[in-house]
This record gives sequence, C-alpha cells and structure tokens, in this order.
Amino acid sequence: MSTFKYTALDEKGQEKNGYIQGDDQTIVVQQLRQRGLHVLKIREDDESKLQREISKKDAWTELSELLPVSTSDKVFFFKQLALMLRSGLSITEAFDIMVTMQRGRMRLICADINNMIKKGDSFSEAMEKYTKVFSNLAVQMIRSAETSGEIDVSLMRIAEYIEHKAQLKSQVKSAMMYPSFTLLAAGGVFLFLVVYIMPKFEAFILNSGSQPPPSTQFMIDLGNFILGNWYFIIAGLIILIISFIIFYRKPKGRHVFDTAVLSVPVVGSTISSASMAQISWGLSLLLKSGIPVVESLRIISDMMGNKLISENIDSASNEVLHGKDLASSFDRAAITTLLQQLMVVGERSGNLVKIMDEASNYYEDDLRSKTQMLANLVEPISIVLIGGIVGFIYYGFFKAVLAISTGGG
Repeated sequence: MSTFKYTALDEKGQEKNGYIQGDDQTIVVQQLRQRGLHVLKIREDDESKLQREISKKDAWTELSELLPVSTSDKVFFFKQLALMLRSGLSITEAFDIMVTMQRGRMRLICADINNMIKKGDSFSEAMEKYTKVFSNLAVQMIRSAETSGEIDVSLMRIAEYIEHKAQLKSQVKSAMMYPSFTLLAAGGVFLFLVVYIMPKFEAFILNSGSQPPPSTQFMIDLGNFILGNWYFIIAGLIILIISFIIFYRKPKGRHVFDTAVLSVPVVGSTISSASMAQISWGLSLLLKSGIPVVESLRIISDMMGNKLISENIDSASNEVLHGKDLASSFDRAAITTLLQQLMVVGERSGNLVKIMDEASNYYEDDLRSKTQMLANLVEPISIVLIGGIVGFIYYGFFKAVLAISTGGG
C-alpha cells in the first residue's frame, strides 16, 4: 500500500490538501470522490515511492545487500553527501537524493539513516547503528561537527581519511604479497619435482639395476612419504591453520604474534612506518575536528591493526588523561623515536596539528621507500631459493645418472 498526496476541492469549493493511502491511484481517486472531493492533483508521495522501489528486489539486489560495503562506496557516500550539504540542501533532502544514487546495501543504510533522522535522531546516532560500516572515528567526527555546524567539512575529511588509510593498506599488502607468492612458488616447484618427477626417476634407476646415491635416495623417500601420507599432511596443515587462528584471536596470542612481526627485518619496519603514518594522520585529523586528545588517541588505538602499537597508544591516552604530556606518554617501544620527538616539537610550538601532518607525509614517503626496498630484496632471495631447490633436485638427478653410468662402465 502506498501513500498519495492530493489537492482537491470540497463541496463548498474550498481547496484541501492531504495524504491518503491506497493500493493504486485509481482506487485512491474513487475514495476521495466518495468523500465528496473533486481531485485537482494527485501523486504518489516521494518517500512512499522510494520505499516501493527499494522493496522491488531481484536476486542480484538481494545478494548485493548482503555483501560488505566497499571502500569506494564509503568514499562516494561521504563526498557526495558533503557536496549536497555545501550546496544548501538539508540533511534529509540530501539523503533523499543519496538513496536514489546508492546501490546494494549502502542504499538500504541511507534509507534507514534518513528515516531515523526524520524521526528525531541525530546523524551521528543513526551512524552508530552501523558500526561495521562506519568507524568510530567517523561517528565521533560527525558528532563533533554537529556541534560546530561543519558537517560538510568533516564529511570530506572522513572521505580523505578512508582513501588515505586504504592507500597505506594497499602499499603494505603489495609489499607482503611478493614474498608470499615467492614462498608459494618455491614450495610448488619443490613438490612437483619431488612428488611427480622423482618417482618416475626411481623406476628408471631400479630398472638399471643400480642403487641411487644418498642425496637421490633422500628425495625419493621424501616423495614416497608425501604420496603415501598426503591426507595426514593436509589434515595436519588444516589443524595448524585453525590452531593459529584460535591463537591469534586471543588477545595474548595476537600480542605475541604482532610483537614478533615487528621484530622481522624490513617487514617489521615497513609495518611500523605504515602505523606511524596512520597515527600522525589520524591524530591531525581528529584534532582539527575539535575532538580532545585523549578521545582522539582512543579512537586511533581502536583502528590500529598491530596489537602492540594499539596497546601502546591506549596506554599513552591513559597517561595523558592523568596529566602527563603527550610526547612523554608516547615514549614506548613500538613508537618510533622520531614521532616522539616531533610530538615534543609540536607541543612546545603549539603547532601539533601541522607537525603531525608533516610527520604523516614523511612516514608515507618512508613507507614507499621501504616497500620498494622489500621488493628489491625479495627478488634475489626468490631466485636463490627457487634456484637452490631446483639445483638440489638436479644434483640428485645427475648423481644418480653418474652412478648408473659408472656402474654400467
């Protein structure tokens, strides 16, 4: 059933405006005539029409509503909403348009937020309902902006932060993907040679009546062991992976693993640079939005991927709360000395926001150089690793051929 807005004349010729519900426009017009009204104009209410359109779902629409909201969808949402508010539209008018522009799950979220705002909730309160879509940083910035009246400015800052964070995450992922692929390729080559090639070579040696050398016999035994116990090996790997996931999900386990990762040469410094860039950028952004230092640090702590760094920031926020200065509160193992010194300079000069912006730029450049260094380092290591595996296999192969040739001579 839809809602229709009408304009009509009553029996006295006076104009009347109102709303009426009905299944379609024809039935509604008949109902109005029965009331003695002469309909001049009638149309379906925009909100009712929108809800009807949303309710029409095909299989793809229903699937898209279950999928997580992508980073690009979030950026589009914040930027477009900021643009509409800057153009003079009210928050509800902007959301009416946003619902027609969005697709999938984001469209439903926009419609629900719009309804909540129309019922009297604030924008930030409506966002809090979707904690898996909107971060605590975004909610707190909008809450602060609702007080200052600069919602459009905060929306643009949130969009920039999301893009910035996605860029840092992409750089770290790209840096880690190459070593992972190299190890996977090396393992694949080794398994192929040992499991597929060596059993055939074993038959050739046995048919020649010779005994394989120790190195060749080792590879043959290894291949036979893998072929004979592959189901136990796979089961063991699955158990190992599940055990690691359970271990990592526990706070203490994640702390131990994340601490160990930061100690890995090159890899640890790459993660550290990305984290310092995120801390600097996030702190600058939140302070610009008028959020207190303690609250800003707690928001940043929740967003950090590394548990040790997150704990360091959380501890620093507690010390700041109890009166300690920001720079000395950040004197911790997982926080770089440079960032600590820059905080000292920022606090003393009163330009902490500007210093943090500059720190973010520095650590972004440092992250780019470290990811390039990691890529340059992995390339020769991968050549040596894969070459060593193949070389060892062929060493055993040629030793066996030499043994057969000697025995035959």
